[in-house]
Amino acid sequence: VIKSTLLTEFSGYPRFLKAAVLLPSGYFDHPSKTYPICYKIPGLNGRYDAVNKMFLDKEFMAQRSSKDAPQIIYVFLDSQGPYGDTYQMDSENNGPCGQALTEELIPEIEKQVRYNPKSKMRFLTGCSTGGWIALGLQIFYPDFFDGTWSYSPDPVDFEHYGLINIYEDENVFYNKFGFLQPGRRTIYGEPKLSMKDWIHDENLKSRTNDYRISGGQFGAYNAVFGPKGKDGLPTLMFDPITGKIDHQVARQWEKYDLKKVLEKNWSILGPKLQGKIWIWTGDMDGLYSNVAIRFLKMYLDKTVNPQSDTKINFTAMAGHCQEWSDEALLLMVAETVSIKNRNNSLGK
Repeated sequence: VIKSTLLTEFSGYPRFLKAAVLLPSGYFDHPSKTYPICYKIPGLNGRYDAVNKMFLDKEFMAQRSSKDAPQIIYVFLDSQGPYGDTYQMDSENNGPCGQALTEELIPEIEKQVRYNPKSKMRFLTGCSTGGWIALGLQIFYPDFFDGTWSYSPDPVDFEHYGLINIYEDENVFYNKFGFLQPGRRTIYGEPKLSMKDWIHDENLKSRTNDYRISGGQFGAYNAVFGPKGKDGLPTLMFDPITGKIDHQVARQWEKYDLKKVLEKNWSILGPKLQGKIWIWTGDMDGLYSNVAIRFLKMYLDKTVNPQSDTKINFTAMAGHCQEWSDEALLLMVAETVSIKNRNNSLGK
């Protein structure tokens, strides 16, 4: 736990950054060795103490403590903020959270665990909200991070914000055919929750009687992606009672629309992101987030100078985060490290 100067100055009251660290099995046997490091971002409103659950997972701990375990420092981040999950992003409402992460927390962690930044083996991973953040941080800080594994990320393209185009559609509660817009579904396509009911539930959880400070999914989205209002609270992107979209506010979300960020900046970002992005999603994602990934893939498949080598995997009939596994993730990170080391030894 460290006090953040950046966030404290922004908010006018003390704010702290938290993380938990799992060291590799050989760490104390090699006191002069530097290890690769992977930052795990939790799902919505996840906390750093999720590391405690790892100790209850006998299979994971058996793998982690064996001499053959991937020798990766595994760091659990915390996403707590004033309006729910901060998405580890700089924003008008939450403050410079991305800057605080990269300039305050990560340097302090890496100093304590003797990570060498020159090794260029600083990785990211996460699922759901954590998947969006892992991808977003890699895109917004392409030189700082060296690779990301993003599982079932939240919508990466706001033209496909679930089933909604926030820039063109008129309403988030009803689709263009006049039917209730679904927000959740089963892997068989059966709607489980409408957007209207989802938002009304968040309205009830907020002292402002709208989703702005609900601490839920849309309260978090709104605080991270949107501007600050005259009352000092996040400005609503859509009406909490009718669902009508405020397109002036929606356009201000564009700077967090990951597909648009890539489209506008590919000549700069493309070369820096080569070999760094791996994405998985189920093709029956319960939040419809796979739709945005399909359109992201269509864009990346057409890129030139360079042609993107992003690896995107879809699993038919799979749901949200269905294939997430800490064990599998760390093995993939270890394989990437091995390839990097081999290439470095060959002078590539």
